[in-house]
Amino acid sequence: MGLYDYTIYSIIKHNAKVYGNRAAWICGDQNITHNEFLAKVDRLACGLLGMGVGKGDRIGVLAENSLEFIYLYGASAKIGAVMLPINWRLSPEEIKYIIADGSPKIFFAGSGFHDMIVPIMSTCSFVEKWCAMGKGREGFVSFNDLMENNGACPEIDIDADATYLIIHTAAVGGRPRGATLSQRNLVVSSLLAICSFGLSSEDCSLCALPLFHIAGLGISLSIMQAGGTSVILPRFDPDLALKQIQEHKATVFIEFPPMLAKM
Repeated sequence: MGLYDYTIYSIIKHNAKVYGNRAAWICGDQNITHNEFLAKVDRLACGLLGMGVGKGDRIGVLAENSLEFIYLYGASAKIGAVMLPINWRLSPEEIKYIIADGSPKIFFAGSGFHDMIVPIMSTCSFVEKWCAMGKGREGFVSFNDLMENNGACPEIDIDADATYLIIHTAAVGGRPRGATLSQRNLVVSSLLAICSFGLSSEDCSLCALPLFHIAGLGISLSIMQAGGTSVILPRFDPDLALKQIQEHKATVFIEFPPMLAKM
């Protein structure tokens, strides 16, 4: 048996074996176990490969937090694609610039952002497929259609140091620039968080920060690597956050002072 890189997908497979039927992700009334998460990631990876997405290809995402967003992070890790999540708080012009700068091969838009995306589709010839997350729409490939397979596709030899994530920086003194992170960056960062905060499979995190932001994504990956559970909120809502913390007995909550003030 040869050496291989330890990736985010390696963690997903490990968790399915070790934590199996324990909850990995909760969003609304959906409760996804570690076993189910692996199965959904595998099916989405096959769907992406079937659309011609492979190593190094960029996947643009403009959407609120959802399980579909999490599945995309997992599937991209498996096939070596690059995630390009976009801040939905930006103006249409800023979003258009980041899409052009990132030049994704395929683009996923949440149902609340279809009307924003449609006018710029004709200017983005580099995007080969436009896909809908959540509610479908004419002119978009349905996310559910990408999951319509048995998930049986070959594993790909992934370089953990290759670019996996591009997050555009704040535009200070000019245009935002895409900062790149590898899977190894995120795996090691998660290990440090696990050690620093003493995280374990017993922890439950409330993820109210956006998954286009490194803080929201980072803590979610750390909890996943520890074998714990993450409760995903589409966006921050103080009343819902308090309710979810109580209902799921959350032990971890990464926030910013304005969020606490509202709570």
